[in-house]
Amino acid sequence: SSTRDGEVGGALTGKLFQPAGLLLDSARRYLYLVDATEDRVRRVDLSEPAEDRVIVTICGFGRKQAPFQHVLRSPQAIALDEATGTLFVSDRDNGRVRFVDINGRTCPL
Repeated sequence: SSTRDGEVGGALTGKLFQPAGLLLDSARRYLYLVDATEDRVRRVDLSEPAEDRVIVTICGFGRKQAPFQHVLRSPQAIALDEATGTLFVSDRDNGRVRFVDINGRTCPL
């Protein structure tokens, strides 16, 4: 992680490269961001004070270890099943929809 991506140095100074989708989970106070260029799904915990917020990669290229190492290629959109906390991510260039549970594991549908 670098300072520019918001994981180090905080969300206020972090940079997204091509945000393609946003989702507000008001029940859990999370903002999910789909970054198509960086091939990641990211999350900001809105319950934290603004100056303490960081952008966390929950799925995609940004993590090297399992279960985060799934290769997303140009993710575009995101939806939430509020009952289960499951995120659905359109993985455009892989031709799939992936689901992401609240623990960050992904699986193709």
